[in-house]
Amino acid sequence: MIGQVRRIIRICLGVLLILLGIAGLFLPLLQGVALIIAGILVLAPNSRVSVWLKRMLRLAVAWLGRSIRNWTWRPARMLRRPFKWLASKMWRKKGADC
Repeated sequence: MIGQVRRIIRICLGVLLILLGIAGLFLPLLQGVALIIAGILVLAPNSRVSVWLKRMLRLAVAWLGRSIRNWTWRPARMLRRPFKWLASKMWRKKGADC
């Protein structure tokens, strides 16, 4: 009995997420693609598409984590030259006006 209720809730939630996702493709307030992906994951957690989406999500999160870690560990080396150039250009303009 409890298994049937969970199954019905899962189906209703998945369909609702997919419908909201479709609406979100046209409305700027909702994230359509994210809601469609969530609906697919809820409706079919062991399908090929869900397994592929989970793998891609894991890879994307790992890449994002590496990017953030590299940026926080080496911000001075990555940003030094452009900011030096910008500061030198601003300083020269300010001195030329006087």
